Amino acid sequence: MANVRVILRQSDGNGQSRVEEFQDAKARIANGVLQIYRPPGSSAYEEESLAEFQDAAYLYWRYFD
Repeated sequence: MANVRVILRQSDGNGQSRVEEFQDAKARIANGVLQIYRPPGSSAYEEESLAEFQDAAYLYWRYFD
């Protein structure tokens, strides 16, 4: 499964964009909210919610290896 990297609007104080990374995750946008989650696996029956970001909180997100 892919990893998700989210670039946030809030800087880290040094002028650099803050980055959140989530391993073995998926992303989707529902009702204007970016949702980062892990889908159900062989041992789990429900998806695991890892984070949610409002539109105003992030610049963009992408999958990476």
